[in-house]
Amino acid sequence: GDISTCASIAALFKEEKVDVSVGIATPTAQAIYNALPTTYQVYSSVTDPVSAGLTDSEYVCGVSDMVPVGSHLELIERITGAKTVGMVYTSSEANGITLMEAFKAACEEKGVSLVTVAVSNSAEVRVAAQSIIDRVDAMYVATDNTVVSAITALSDVCMSKKVPLFSADTTSSFDTEVLLAGGFDYYKSGLLTGE
Repeated sequence: GDISTCASIAALFKEEKVDVSVGIATPTAQAIYNALPTTYQVYSSVTDPVSAGLTDSEYVCGVSDMVPVGSHLELIERITGAKTVGMVYTSSEANGITLMEAFKAACEEKGVSLVTVAVSNSAEVRVAAQSIIDRVDAMYVATDNTVVSAITALSDVCMSKKVPLFSADTTSSFDTEVLLAGGFDYYKSGLLTGE
């Protein structure tokens, strides 16, 4: 969710004096962590808990959903033959930056060119994608909350230019035109979070 919604959730938890809180996705988990530093917390679907600052407390534990970006790149290459891949990422989200950096490293290792464009909110995704679409052979969207929330806009841009889109977020891909989606079973991730 957006930052104000996450802060509202955290404030509600603080007001209700919860014994344990569960934050799903990086922005929510960070908001809870900041608002309730001495309340037990479990995070779920946080890509990089270390970079998100969630690992320095005895009160916090959880489940990461770091996707195998190297394997995703191999699939993109094998299926599309792409030599240049585009990626829209969120510059204000810890997981957005982590995923972009990991995908960049995978591209460098494989000799694939990466064209990135940063956004700060979901309303910018369509224009950002349009700014790079003519320079890429394929587009990759990671489990970046802000970009995934606007995946339909990203898909529309890709479809209009016949550029294949690969999504690391399988859930959002059910109702969106993507060539391929590969990622976590979030139901199983939820069960693990509960454990």
